[in-house]
Amino acid sequence: MFHLIWNSEQFTYFPQPDEHFKINYWVQPFKRDRKLILQLSAAFALGGKIQDISDKLNIPLEQVQKFIVAHSCIQNAQPIAPRDCKFGQSSESKQSTDDSVAIKSFFKKLKNKFGF
Repeated sequence: MFHLIWNSEQFTYFPQPDEHFKINYWVQPFKRDRKLILQLSAAFALGGKIQDISDKLNIPLEQVQKFIVAHSCIQNAQPIAPRDCKFGQSSESKQSTDDSVAIKSFFKKLKNKFGF
């Protein structure tokens, strides 16, 4: 059903770019759009804003909206609150973790050097 809607050219609506969605399960993609569907599935499995996913994955906004419409038609996409979005947040938390490790290492070296 997903592929029938995905390959259709006529849609009644497109969601707004500032809306946030999450999908419940991944669909099995066909070979033609395999990479695109897998990228979008991975992004929306975490939950994300349509515009952010379009920008970060360098996919046209209309394709991302079309993906959400197809998933909404099979009742697999649900709107979520912005605070529940996880897409794009892991790299920021990893950066802060790396910074805290570097700071701890620096103070440990100072402590060893001065004998505290």
